Amino acid sequence: MNPETTNQNVPVSSAPIAPQAPIPGMPPIHEEKALGPAIGVVIIIFVLVLGGLYFWGQRMNTQKIAEEQMQVDSLPPVTAEPQVDAQVMQLKVQGSGDDITSIDADLKSTDTTNLGTEVNSMNAEANTPTQ
Repeated sequence: MNPETTNQNVPVSSAPIAPQAPIPGMPPIHEEKALGPAIGVVIIIFVLVLGGLYFWGQRMNTQKIAEEQMQVDSLPPVTAEPQVDAQVMQLKVQGSGDDITSIDADLKSTDTTNLGTEVNSMNAEANTPTQ
């Protein structure tokens, strides 16, 4: 490489170089800083705090569920069979016929006097004369 041929278009000067105009998009050196970066940092910190609170709450919820499950597991198993009322068993017994006489016989054989206080109170209200 010959230095004379590569730098032929560059003028050689011993004078000092004058400052040029600022580059577009670059802030001037002596200007105050913008608030944008500070606001961005505050937003990022806020999002990180919210995320931390969310994960902390999830962890607390998981621990609470595990404690409740441990309490349920420590209970003795239920082995007692439910008691079946004789009247309920009588209500389940019905004829298999679908003719009117079979249905009427089933209705007449069903005892509804002791079904509950709601039925008795409804019967009492239905039988009272209105004034």
